[in-house]
Amino acid sequence: MRHNGKIIEWNDARGFGFAVIPGATERHFLHIKSIMGAGRRPRVGDLLSFEVDSASAKGPRAVRVRFANAPGRPAATAAPKGGRNFATDWALALLMGALLGWNLIIGRLPMWTLPLLAVGSALAFVMYNIDKRRAQRDARRTPEAELLAISAVGWPGALVAQQLFRHKSSKRAFYTAFRVIAMLEAAALLWLGRTPPAT
Repeated sequence: MRHNGKIIEWNDARGFGFAVIPGATERHFLHIKSIMGAGRRPRVGDLLSFEVDSASAKGPRAVRVRFANAPGRPAATAAPKGGRNFATDWALALLMGALLGWNLIIGRLPMWTLPLLAVGSALAFVMYNIDKRRAQRDARRTPEAELLAISAVGWPGALVAQQLFRHKSSKRAFYTAFRVIAMLEAAALLWLGRTPPAT
């Protein structure tokens, strides 16, 4: 059975929100991947038609959602134009890799730096994946400060996870802080590589 409803809350960075049926107070969880025929990003106040999945442990979900008068095709899930360009992040990653390699070659960093970076990257990848799954279930989230902290010791893994899972990839404040971390680490590696070894 299809119902008419309206979006009352929408988090565009996380790709979900809530809709209500007129005359009812119960909120229905709405994920962007459940929307058919959108052609644009949802907004608060959009009118919808949808079916209700009441089997979810987190409460009722709006499924097979369509905007009012929209044709039946999958919603666009790409970030809006003018959003994040991952080429910038990969350029920073290449710069950090080159500086890290140089410091290892000249002996400014110990070789165990590499396995430490690998472990940090793996942990960052897993943490981003877990947080993405929690976001989809509307469960308790990992604080952004913790994600940024693990990114500081596992920047490559965090970058791969952001692009692969499309998680924290469109929130400007977050990815700006993420890039600042990379630039600070690159500056530290550059300074370390230019400093002559102590005699």
